[in-house]
Amino acid sequence: MDSYSVLKTIHKVGHPISGIVKGYNNFGNIDNYAGCHVEMETDSVYKSILTYWRESFVSKDQLLPIGSRIDMVVVNHVGGTLYLSNNPEDLNESRIKRYHDFYKAIENLEEGMIVEGKVTALPRFGIFVDLDIPATIGLIDIGHTSFNGGVQLPRDMSKWPQIGDSIICEIAYFRFCGCQIGLGWLPV
Repeated sequence: MDSYSVLKTIHKVGHPISGIVKGYNNFGNIDNYAGCHVEMETDSVYKSILTYWRESFVSKDQLLPIGSRIDMVVVNHVGGTLYLSNNPEDLNESRIKRYHDFYKAIENLEEGMIVEGKVTALPRFGIFVDLDIPATIGLIDIGHTSFNGGVQLPRDMSKWPQIGDSIICEIAYFRFCGCQIGLGWLPV
């Protein structure tokens, strides 16, 4: 199963998971922070990694003890590996609720569906679209032209739909980490 399908159906971003510390790899220091990948034993069939950073490590002895049970949330799945976080921000109830609400909002949506929305912002990387779907934001991303299902946005931003315009789009993908719906623009 590909990573996208895993995040869509099995290990949803923001959903809780707990595990036991098995070991460490990739230990290193960057800007007074030390970090590593903590190998976790979880109920998942996928290899599970907790990316762990801590300010001012003196030694590896300050790491989570092997055999410790850790409560975490899912943050990603790449290349057969489940990436987890125990960062207090990620464990925050309101953030977890945001992800839960996003998954609930997209339950009845599918890639390829045609939707209508209103342009709300025009950052240089694309167009934000209000689809009137709670807990979501639509994004036409200029960087995802090969699989967005729509027309590539012109280089000249003045030729893009403008803030307040109603536009028709195709749902191309779901960006689980950002609670976004990836869209392709379908000019009429």
